[in-house]
Amino acid sequence: MVSEKVSRVVKAKEKLELLINKLQNGDVLVVTRMDHLGRNTLQLLELVEQLEQKNVHLVILNMNIDTRTAAGKFFLTVMAGFSVR
Repeated sequence: MVSEKVSRVVKAKEKLELLINKLQNGDVLVVTRMDHLGRNTLQLLELVEQLEQKNVHLVILNMNIDTRTAAGKFFLTVMAGFSVR
């Protein structure tokens, strides 16, 4: 388990990339908010694709999204369009 709180965008992106590189098949990435994963919809969807390729699941706590379920995958795709800051 890794717990990080980073306030700067560049530092946050670096930390996220390091974390993603450490994730393995079957791991679950848990975040508190969707907008912590990317600055725009494209970044978020690219990250989700990266996680899917590694067979890593995503849980977003404040939205009750869990990609281990079909409903969670669908809801994430729909909500990604609203995540742009």
